Amino acid sequence: MNKIIIIGIVALVLLIAGIGWVIQPFDQKGADTEENKDLSLLQQASEKKNISLCNEIENLFMKDSCYKIVSIDNLESSGCIKIESQQMKKDCYCDIMKETKDETICETMDLDISFKDKCYWNVASLKQDRSLCENIVDETLKEACSNERTPPNP
Repeated sequence: MNKIIIIGIVALVLLIAGIGWVIQPFDQKGADTEENKDLSLLQQASEKKNISLCNEIENLFMKDSCYKIVSIDNLESSGCIKIESQQMKKDCYCDIMKETKDETICETMDLDISFKDKCYWNVASLKQDRSLCENIVDETLKEACSNERTPPNP
């Protein structure tokens, strides 16, 4: 009798484990496929430096990351505007600005004035061109920039 109960329990465990093993791939298949597709598109966009591939990514974080990576690789700030995450967008603009030392990035970014002011201050410092401080709207920051103080992180 005990053997029958033990065999029944083992059979039930194996049955449950088998059903779980068969069902699991079907439940996760859609999610894995979409995630893998997004990851593959991000990788292709980065390798080919082709920002249009980022448009096809479904996952918002991966899409933003793709825009940032390709924009920085291409040293082209126009892709930064497509980023939804404000922090990632700022990082994108900053990384390109620091690499190119191009003040026109400060003019074109779609962020708040204080961030633009800090951008101009950083470019003025990087280029050692204090005339760029004149583009700063905040008078206190403009004065600090003109006096060659160390710029704040944007």
